[in-house]
Amino acid sequence: MAMPQARSPLRPRIIKALLVAPLFLLIAFHLIFHISGSIHREGQGLIGQYHQGTDFTKLLFRRIDDRIDFDSRSFPKDAPRDDFSVRWTGQVLAPSEGTYTFALWSDDGVRLWIDDRLLIDDWRVHDKTLNKNKVQLSKGWHPLRLDYFQSKSEKSIRFFWAPPGEIVAPVAPRHLRPGPAPGDNG
Repeated sequence: MAMPQARSPLRPRIIKALLVAPLFLLIAFHLIFHISGSIHREGQGLIGQYHQGTDFTKLLFRRIDDRIDFDSRSFPKDAPRDDFSVRWTGQVLAPSEGTYTFALWSDDGVRLWIDDRLLIDDWRVHDKTLNKNKVQLSKGWHPLRLDYFQSKSEKSIRFFWAPPGEIVAPVAPRHLRPGPAPGDNG
């Protein structure tokens, strides 16, 4: 008659660890992925100057925004609900020489300058609208200024690009660095 084998006291713990470990890894990945977008990393992002009104005369606060991707729910809590403007300044990194497409998805007005050249100018009240333009850039850092205003109701601003040979995607924080843009008096 065969004797029953003694059960190892470690076996249930090992099984439990094998079942729980992937869950912890998934949670850790989720937290790192979502939190990393809101943590400012040195040298990444643009300076955002938030103003009351649409003429950039009443500064409310400044901060570094690592990416320009806001809608009604994600603007900073200190930003007014309506009738405000933001001027983002800094530089954008062109990883290679070539033709770049820049795009702004916004509700309301936007203007975009790169290398002190006005690329997009849609300074009016409008529903969500996509504006885009192309520019030839050399490899390296280029001065950037992005102005946005919000009148009433819905608000959004999203900043996209398509480097040479790539598809349109949000401009990543590693391609942005804060600083004043030429001609920036704000």
